[in-house]
Amino acid sequence: MSRIEFTYYGIPTGKGRARVSTRGGFARAYTPKKTQEAEQNLQAQAAQYRPEKLMEGQIDLIMRIYVPIPKSFPKKKALLAWQGALMPTTKPDIDNIIKLVCDALNGIIWHDDRQIVQLAASKHYDDTPRIEFEIQEI
Repeated sequence: MSRIEFTYYGIPTGKGRARVSTRGGFARAYTPKKTQEAEQNLQAQAAQYRPEKLMEGQIDLIMRIYVPIPKSFPKKKALLAWQGALMPTTKPDIDNIIKLVCDALNGIIWHDDRQIVQLAASKHYDDTPRIEFEIQEI
């Protein structure tokens, strides 16, 4: 059983919907550039924690997602957010962040995200945007 803990530093981004272009007279689907860049950034940081052998069994994934406190918050509201008494209900949606993470870590930490059988994710405010990971093969 292996276990990996690491922190991705950057603003958490949700996976964007595939887009369709009809340029050239035929339709083709593509991934939005923002999604591609976010996946590449996560992959680059996660590569430092790549196990010698990719996780092969069932996986328990815990994610603590920290998004920036909006500058538009009044001081009182910003303080509540910083203390954890106020949690974000804004975009990106937590499920879209999870989708991006699961797809991005395929072939880096595990073979395929279908191996994830347990998942816990929470979204918080903080001055340092990041995602903290605990990944364990069970």
